[in-house]
Amino acid sequence: RRRHTRYVLASRGLGDVYKRQTRAFSSGNRSNGLDSRRRMTGLPALRAAAAMAGETLGVGDEIRQEWANSLPDVCHAMESRIPILASDSKRWTGEMREIAETYASAGITPFFHQGAEWIYELLATTALANESRDEAGQKNRSVEETLKHFLDALNKD
Repeated sequence: RRRHTRYVLASRGLGDVYKRQTRAFSSGNRSNGLDSRRRMTGLPALRAAAAMAGETLGVGDEIRQEWANSLPDVCHAMESRIPILASDSKRWTGEMREIAETYASAGITPFFHQGAEWIYELLATTALANESRDEAGQKNRSVEETLKHFLDALNKD
């Protein structure tokens, strides 16, 4: 079960989404009506959710190692973005809602961006959300340290 969980979180889940997103940008396919910044704000939420799930399920170290080995670009992006993610969470909550509504109006499931909205709402409850992006970046927090803050918020009663 542990190996399957790591596989789902590290390879099939995050890796496949990342590869599809990368192919879309590499091919120049940027004409879906949303600017690139708004399209990409859901991806950090997915990465944070995958990392949080890994920690909660006891395979955090293993999936980070898997990402480092098989998806080094994803690993690097996570190491640079997750520690400052909460500082942007309040403003991205509304954007995720708008994107979800746009997708729903086009007959496409809104659930991914509703989930991203939920993640950002959770991150907005942490003390890290009160820092500016620059302040958060200067703290040099590790992903693991940042995830502890996120998981504390998740486990609040």
